[in-house]
Amino acid sequence: FCLPPPEDGVDNLFSLNNSGSSQLGQNLIYTFPTGFQGIRRGLPVLFYVNGMGAVGEARIANWSYEEPKNVCRLVNSNQKYDVEHIREHAGQSGPKAGKVLILWYEYYRVFKRSVELDQMKKQNTYFKPQRLRSISYEFFQAISELGNKQLTV
Repeated sequence: FCLPPPEDGVDNLFSLNNSGSSQLGQNLIYTFPTGFQGIRRGLPVLFYVNGMGAVGEARIANWSYEEPKNVCRLVNSNQKYDVEHIREHAGQSGPKAGKVLILWYEYYRVFKRSVELDQMKKQNTYFKPQRLRSISYEFFQAISELGNKQLTV
C-alpha cells in the first residue's frame, strides 16, 4: 500500500473538517480481491506496513473491482501506478479472477506512534498482517488506542 501524507490538524477521526477527498488517486489503494464479502461504506480499516506495524486508520468510502489496466485510467493525479505491480495483486481464480479490489477511503488519521506486530500479537495471538484481514471491533479499538497514545520521553 502507498500511505497518504497525514492531514494537517486532524485530531478527531470524525471531525466535520476532515471530510475526505473526492479526487480519485488520493485516498486510493488496491489489493488482492479477498475478504470482499465484509466490505461496506464506513468500515474502519487499519494501515499496516511490514517492518513498522500499524501506522494509521481510515474509513472505507467506496470500493470496486477493476482490471489492472483500468486502475491506471481511473487515477486522476500525478501518482504513477505500475500496471505489472497491480497485476500481481489480481485474483488468480474464481469470480474475481484477473481483477483487483480498489478501496477508496476517507478520514485517514496517522497514528502518533506505530503499533508493532509484537504489540498487536499481545492483543490477538492469532493476528497475521498479510493481505486484507478482517479483525474484531475490540481488536481494532485496542490498536487504535495504542497508536494514538502520546509518546513519552
